[in-house]
Amino acid sequence: MTRRRWALLIVVALLAAYMLRSWYEREIALEIGGTYDEMVKGSSARFSSRFPGEGTWPGRPKSDAQLRFIDPQYGFVTPKSSDFYVIFKGNVIESLTIYPHIEPLLLDDALKVVLELQDQWRRGGGWIKNKKDFHPSLTHRNGVPGCATAPTVEQPIGMPVINIKPC
Repeated sequence: MTRRRWALLIVVALLAAYMLRSWYEREIALEIGGTYDEMVKGSSARFSSRFPGEGTWPGRPKSDAQLRFIDPQYGFVTPKSSDFYVIFKGNVIESLTIYPHIEPLLLDDALKVVLELQDQWRRGGGWIKNKKDFHPSLTHRNGVPGCATAPTVEQPIGMPVINIKPC
């Protein structure tokens, strides 16, 4: 084979690998204060249709997807989830609620997800604990009395609340 054919074969293989990765790694990329159109354009997963009008409305992905929260200081990425809701006011993203898993998880596995998210938030700097007197941050399994308790809520300074619900 000539060098030109080898180069073409390598380019085709890399393109196929990229397309396959994009197919399997579906992602919703959003920013609080961003628009529905920006979210759809920057995401590889399909999302529910835009609601006409100016009211507040919920939206959700049409397939399992990971969430990439876009923010230069507070950004983070979740594991794949089948259940998260983006709240829009008109065309603008107002808030987000996510259950960061695809299937029900054992408590230890759910705790790993929550601890990883808390670590990402803290490494980003600027995240503050919201309602810490009522809901302390999780640190280990013994600190979790049961899923009947309210979720841990973290809030970046000056940003809307993002609820992460492990149970």
